Amino acid sequence: MRSLAARLARSRSPVESGWLSPCFWEGSGDASSHAPQLSHDAAAPSPSGVWVGGGASACRLATNAALGVVPARRRRRLVEQAAASLGLEGGAGTSNSGSDRSSSSGSGSGLSWHSRPPQRAAAPARNDTAAAQLPPAVAALATALGVHAAEARRIAERCPKLLHRDPRELAGAADELQALLGLQGRAALVRSVLHHNPKVLLQDPAGWGPRLEALAGGLGVPRDAAAQMARRQPSLLGLRTESVMRKVADLGAALGVDAARASRVAAARPALLLLAGASFGAKLSQLAEALGLQQDEAVRLCRSNPILLLLSPAGVAANRDAWEATAAGSGHVRAWLRHAPMLGVGPHVLAARWRLLQRLAEAHAPWADWLAQGSSPGSIITRGASIWMRAEFLVERLEAAGTLRAAGGGGGGGGGGGGGGGGGRGRGAAGTEPRPSLEGAPASFHALLVGWSDDRLEEWQPGFAAWRAARERQQQHQQQQDEEKGDGEAGEGRFWHADPEFPPDAF
Repeated sequence: MRSLAARLARSRSPVESGWLSPCFWEGSGDASSHAPQLSHDAAAPSPSGVWVGGGASACRLATNAALGVVPARRRRRLVEQAAASLGLEGGAGTSNSGSDRSSSSGSGSGLSWHSRPPQRAAAPARNDTAAAQLPPAVAALATALGVHAAEARRIAERCPKLLHRDPRELAGAADELQALLGLQGRAALVRSVLHHNPKVLLQDPAGWGPRLEALAGGLGVPRDAAAQMARRQPSLLGLRTESVMRKVADLGAALGVDAARASRVAAARPALLLLAGASFGAKLSQLAEALGLQQDEAVRLCRSNPILLLLSPAGVAANRDAWEATAAGSGHVRAWLRHAPMLGVGPHVLAARWRLLQRLAEAHAPWADWLAQGSSPGSIITRGASIWMRAEFLVERLEAAGTLRAAGGGGGGGGGGGGGGGGGRGRGAAGTEPRPSLEGAPASFHALLVGWSDDRLEEWQPGFAAWRAARERQQQHQQQQDEEKGDGEAGEGRFWHADPEFPPDAF
């Protein structure tokens, strides 16, 4: 009987060596990958085939070792380190015989190879003893950072090297980073920095202060502004001053602006300082080609919305195509040329907001006129999600009262909600609420969604404040659930297609 690590270290190719038949990750559905199936009874695979919990790092390293991705002399050491760091043991019960390759459940092993995905076991229930069941290294990380068990596992998954650091040093580094960035409480540090970018704790804390000062001086911004930039992009704490200045100069040359304006652009969008790979000028050329524009037109768009330089040109073009399909026949098909930020908003968000505007236009003639007379929706459609709560509230209220026909019923979207303009308050369709009146409504969507304050909207349509508070509680609850599941990255605000040249935790 040989251990899993020994077998991996001796193997050159899992197929050539004969001990691994073609197999695939559970849940991936891709039989062509020929990747080994490594399971662990304390970890569960996600539907996407990515292993979460205790065994994910060991699983990934074991696969790389088996497929010859790392040199042979390092394979055994990498697998043993990954398994030990996450509290696993290298498959002592794995059989050498070909007949046992399809399943191995040796009594002394927590690891097994499968030639096909086994039946997925039910995920263990979450309970208060989860911390006690953590591998020692992960439990120490949770204690050092002051996070719950699930968050510690996610942090370890993103940065396994933290498991080999002294917990006391990690706790001290977290305290220093929290103070440096002006964050109130460890929960804020985890939410703003460590959840997405725990690698920052691998840096020497002694260098954070000087680099923050250099960042502020190089961009000509106050130290507090530089700290705010680092809260948004913690990887800035790993940049050298000369790298920052080189990026600013490249940005200014690409956009045709002076150094002062380029510094202001970079300060407002610090992710630009972390862009790797092609220069900004090359990115502009790629964007112009993807959109079918002249170079000077692409420069004008990026001056208006420099965030386009961070996005995949193909993704920007996909957003453009989706908007033109959504707004077909409305006169706003080319609105993205007048309002470049529309190119950074994903298709689903654009479509949902456009539908809200159309629904409200059915209820009030001045709003329909505003939308039909060439007023660009781009000035409001890219605004933050909070103002769109107003539109959702009004649509729900008008539908409940019968002023608007419920979406999805009957003819599918046109319709008409007669009685759009006003008419005093009567009994609603259900006979329990007064029919909402649109008398006194603002003449344009811009005034309704941007110009008016929440207090004024509440005065016009009583009940908005309570509705919004309930919706925000619902969203917070959903966000908390997503974070507990490990889905915290996919927030509503991340509309754009991220460029693969710009990993979120790049240094």
